[in-house]
Formats: sequence, structure tokens, C-alpha cells
Amino acid sequence: MDNKDNLANLEHYCNSMHLPLQATLPDGNPVVIDTMTDSQITDMYEMITSAALSGHGYVTDEYPTEKDFRTEIKDGHNFIVCGKDCGKMIAAFSLINSKFYRGSDLTFADPIIIVKRSERGKGIGEFIFGHVVLFSKLLGYSGIYTDTFSNNIAMTKIIERSPGFQHVGHLPIGGKLSDGSFVSANIYFKDLRDPGETSFWTSGE
Repeated sequence: MDNKDNLANLEHYCNSMHLPLQATLPDGNPVVIDTMTDSQITDMYEMITSAALSGHGYVTDEYPTEKDFRTEIKDGHNFIVCGKDCGKMIAAFSLINSKFYRGSDLTFADPIIIVKRSERGKGIGEFIFGHVVLFSKLLGYSGIYTDTFSNNIAMTKIIERSPGFQHVGHLPIGGKLSDGSFVSANIYFKDLRDPGETSFWTSGE
């Protein structure tokens, strides 16, 4: 089963976000997507901290403590991806409200994604990103704002290959790496509203 089949099944199965959901990774291994428990939030934070130390997708000043991380995601939607056979977490993602939109009438998703170090290079990031888009639709978000550090080549490719995402901004200083240097970040946006609705983009006139 490829990722398109996974997403088609998800849309059919999760109209009310009924989880857990069984899916298949690009390498053919079965997984379960479910809501995150309290202890798994700690596991996700530890994975992010490890990634920050090695410079893979996160920076050292992003979430200084687990309390900071929990505060960031406490009002969001938090999910895990576990191996169906082993039950161990191989990845996790959260959908929080983006701070790029300042109004109160709409909400935009800001995804936080992490893949266990030993599971990278297997297409899991792209698998999760597809689910991020569909989960965001099912949860009623109007769009997705996502940013990624310029040194995160793998995530940049995933976002730019995903239909509908536009590069809308660049931050010259996005965060601090473990060696003390700074890294820039790029911002992307996808409109999730119905095609018949008025476009977000105006001429400014």
C-alpha cells in the first residue's frame, strides 16, 4: 500500500478523527497512528532534544526544557506513530495553532514533526507530512504554516514536493545550533479552505 492509499483510507476512516489508525509505511512495515499519552510527550521531547544536539531539524534554544515543550503543545493535537508489531514509537507529530496568523476568526496549523534517529531515511517524514495535511483538514484548520531550518534539506524537499505549499518567507536568523552558530529558516504556507472560498491573497490595494 503506497502513501496515496494510506491517505485515502485515512480520509474514509477518520472523518471524526477516530483513532487508532492502522497504516503502512513506504517500506511496507505496518504502523499504528494514535493520540499521544503523557509519557509519550516526554519521549517526543527527548527525541527532539537529541535531534537538536546533532543539528537534525531542531536547534538547541527551541525548547530549553520539557516544560517549555509541554507548554507549546498543551492546546494542540498530539499523535504518535508506533510499529504495529513492536509497539515502539518511531515518530511523532503535533499540530498546534500557528502564531503567524494574529486573528481570532481562523486557525492555522503549525506542525511539529520528529522521526526517531534510527528510522530516518525510510520515507517516514514524507509519510507523516501527508498525514499532517489530512489531519489538519479533518480538524478544521484553515491552512498550514510550516517553517524549517535551511540546513534541514530532507524536510525542505518534503515540503516543496507536497502539493499546494508556497514559500512565503525567510528568517535570516531562525535559531542557534549546538556549536553556537545561527541558522536561517524558511516559511511555507498551504491553503486548506474550500476552493470556492475567497482567496487569502489580495493585491493590497
